[in-house]
Amino acid sequence: MERDWSSWPQEYYSTTDRDERKKLLQERLESGTADEKDQIRMKFWELRYKTRAKMPVGVDYFIRSWMNLCFVARKPGNKFQLKQQTEAIKEAKQDMGFELAAEYGESGEEVLYQELCHGVHLYMQICQEDGRYSTQLMGIMRLKKDHLVEKMGNELWKVSTLVPQTFKMEQEFALLKKACEDVFWKEYPKYVEDQEIKLDRK
Repeated sequence: MERDWSSWPQEYYSTTDRDERKKLLQERLESGTADEKDQIRMKFWELRYKTRAKMPVGVDYFIRSWMNLCFVARKPGNKFQLKQQTEAIKEAKQDMGFELAAEYGESGEEVLYQELCHGVHLYMQICQEDGRYSTQLMGIMRLKKDHLVEKMGNELWKVSTLVPQTFKMEQEFALLKKACEDVFWKEYPKYVEDQEIKLDRK
């Protein structure tokens, strides 16, 4: 029986398991229904998950890049950390797929945006499930949901807006900004009036 692809590519972006994602992509590519964007998706899969020399197995390079940008966002432009911060941003631009997307024009940009949305959503999920992230006062008190949502929203703002502004790279990271805003406000629409959250509203 021929596989039903009516929910593609949503099916691919709804799973966070790296092996399941690869399996779905391989099935798609072997089905005879794949298009150029599916070929590009495999390139993005390899960039994000493929094991690299001298690196541990199982690294998600989107999450790794995001954590590096979080480090930069603590004191963006700090003169004592400028070299490390510049290197972290350059590496994130590569590992998140901005340079890869540029090779494929509009199709590459579309797949990049989809992958960024997937990565941002995964990071938010990790934050919600991580007891350390959702606590305050030395990990003793758990944050109320409102404060947790504000914390996530402002972290997304710092990484996707403040860091690029500081380093005059707004255009290069414009799709990351859009992905953060789209994913966050889709997940938390009722917080759109919360002025403590700095993310731009649509």
